[in-house]
Amino acid sequence: MNIHNYLPFIIFPLAWVAIMRFLAYAGGWQELAKYYPYRGEKLAKKKYMQSASLKKGTNYNNCLTIGTSPQGVYLSMWFILPTFHPALFIPWEDITISQVSYWGIKMLELKTKQAPLVPICLAQSLEGFLRQQAGSDFVLSQTSESVSKPADSLQNISVALIIIALIGILFALWLGARSGKI
Repeated sequence: MNIHNYLPFIIFPLAWVAIMRFLAYAGGWQELAKYYPYRGEKLAKKKYMQSASLKKGTNYNNCLTIGTSPQGVYLSMWFILPTFHPALFIPWEDITISQVSYWGIKMLELKTKQAPLVPICLAQSLEGFLRQQAGSDFVLSQTSESVSKPADSLQNISVALIIIALIGILFALWLGARSGKI
């Protein structure tokens, strides 16, 4: 029995956990979870396979469940991805909503009272879904003009390059271990 044959099965889960932890902290999900943990609040409606963008260019594409109720908004990760991403429930009274345009794409930006430096950007198409449950609590603040976020884009590219480099290093280690050179 050669341990090198099992190296990918050890390294990949460890790398996965490290990447998910990094994204949860860098993007601000952990900060939101500190103030807005989901405690089993009843939800009226849910939409699956939704996307959002948080701070530092952290994107969650087609892996979120977004729910609403008259009390607030629910966010959770797809069931196989929740490592370091506990479900969130943010009360409407803690949310400020504005329309923004990032690189020409119109979005809704939700900012919270407790974690104002972690914007949650959602597709403009979710406005009706959110408005339906929020009722009078859904108030759009002044619409922002087009905003470009070059710093976030550069950070997003940096994160991608770091992840690619880690995967390359892990693959090289695995190949070296299989050939007996390590």
